Amino acid sequence: MFGMVLAFGLMSLIKLLFQRYENSAIIAGLKNMGKLSLTMYILQSIIATSIFYGYGLGLFGADIFIWSILIVIVIYLGQMYMSTLYLKHFRYGPLEYFLRIVTYMNVRKKKWVKSEREK
Repeated sequence: MFGMVLAFGLMSLIKLLFQRYENSAIIAGLKNMGKLSLTMYILQSIIATSIFYGYGLGLFGADIFIWSILIVIVIYLGQMYMSTLYLKHFRYGPLEYFLRIVTYMNVRKKKWVKSEREK
């Protein structure tokens, strides 16, 4: 029972924060990351595994808990910034575009790049 109450409480808190701080840079970055969700998820996985797993820097399991948290925050903020810059020129991310090609079996070049009116 407590888990469900906690989940609904967190959802309500997030909704309240989105409504109250609608025009803040952090909320805009989160919205932009949501538009590129598949691309950001895969990119975050590639970056984080390259840092923490054995084929990269191998920091997983090292006694650097605070540094690990800071690294993840920097990665996330960097992705928020990159997604905001990316969406100024394109409508959706490269993996989302590929997914649309596979789903609709049609390549739509003009729909991917934003027109001058939308910028």
